Amino acid sequence: KYDELLIKLFENSVRYTKFFTKKEEPSDFEQLKIYDTAFEKLYLLDIAAMTMWSDAELSNLEKEYLQALSMALKINEIEYEKSLESINNYISEHKNEIPYFNFSNPVKHFYEQTNKSVRKLITRNKKRLTRELKESKELLQLLAKSTTVDLDKEEKKKVKKQLLDICKTIPSLTIFLLPGGSLLLPILIKYIPQLLPSAFNENLED
Repeated sequence: KYDELLIKLFENSVRYTKFFTKKEEPSDFEQLKIYDTAFEKLYLLDIAAMTMWSDAELSNLEKEYLQALSMALKINEIEYEKSLESINNYISEHKNEIPYFNFSNPVKHFYEQTNKSVRKLITRNKKRLTRELKESKELLQLLAKSTTVDLDKEEKKKVKKQLLDICKTIPSLTIFLLPGGSLLLPILIKYIPQLLPSAFNENLED
């Protein structure tokens, strides 16, 4: 769940949007008239449905697009529903075996790769990072508090400032100081309880 929330954070941070931003008009499908066999029409619908499936969900706009495409291809409602169901079932069952569906969401792929890199940096600097965190009692208290209630604006500023101050003392973690580096802080925060489980739990109980 935490990973899902972070991915949403990245999506919002980079203003990630789906590639369909307008409703398609019937005239947009004029070029499809050359496909006149049932096989060709269903194939086009399947390809479109698979493309929409890249982020594992269909927005209302995407559903409208598929319905408009289906109407333009003169595919009846039964065949339309059957096609979507077949695509959904097949991909749900074989998703992990199809590289396209593992990397087609750029934000998710970026997050997964970044998560691995940050974890590696934390592991390499575990002792020093742990020592710095132990000296930042207020930071630990705020992070513990954030697991139960939302921090106010000032508290969030303190967390960000103190985390960046710690990163300044560890050369390998200066990546967080680069432009856009603060977007990676949630990943760092994610691993803090693992670095200091006892100290974190004590603050959580307080």
